[in-house]
Amino acid sequence: MLKTEERLLPQSQDQVKLLYQRYSALLLGYIFEIVPDQKKSEEYLVAILSRFAVDFKEELAKGQVTWVKLLCYSRNLLPQLKDFKQHLDRVEIQSAKNYSSFQLELLTNLEKEIFCEIYYHGKSISDLAKKMQKSEDVIRSNFKLSFDKIRSTHGN
Repeated sequence: MLKTEERLLPQSQDQVKLLYQRYSALLLGYIFEIVPDQKKSEEYLVAILSRFAVDFKEELAKGQVTWVKLLCYSRNLLPQLKDFKQHLDRVEIQSAKNYSSFQLELLTNLEKEIFCEIYYHGKSISDLAKKMQKSEDVIRSNFKLSFDKIRSTHGN
């Protein structure tokens, strides 16, 4: 008779899975803009998420990880990864193009606050609605409007 033993995954694997579920699509999109090779982008994604889970295991366990923290970590780590040096010119171009403050200046104060809270700080629409004492529909429509304004500056 075959005897099996139930084991829990190591905590670091659970943390990588959580990171992957929350932020992999955003991070892969960011990486793919710099490295337009799908396979290479996915390799970089795995490397970043694995290292982030190790370096920030305490914050991750407490649920204190935000998209902004992961993005900043990625920007610092990417140039250190194998074969990434050939993409450094694209990184500088992307940074100048995508993250300039003039885009946020196009938004009203309410739109700017909602956009930053949701997109950069990872707040949910329901949490933000409670915090700002507004309906979820108002938050959702302002977020969509601000996202559309920013997207239109890129010609998308």
